[in-house]
Amino acid sequence: MTNKKRYYFRWQLKNFLFFILLLFALTNIYTRDIEVSSRQLTARKIM
Repeated sequence: MTNKKRYYFRWQLKNFLFFILLLFALTNIYTRDIEVSSRQLTARKIM
């Protein structure tokens, strides 16, 4: 394995991890928004 290849592989891995974290954060925010909106809807139905 050449030095350049190793460096490129490491860079790819970093990007991959960053992408996974970003995806996780987005889904987290998205599901929280859904929970909040559904709660508001049920609260309105009760009232």
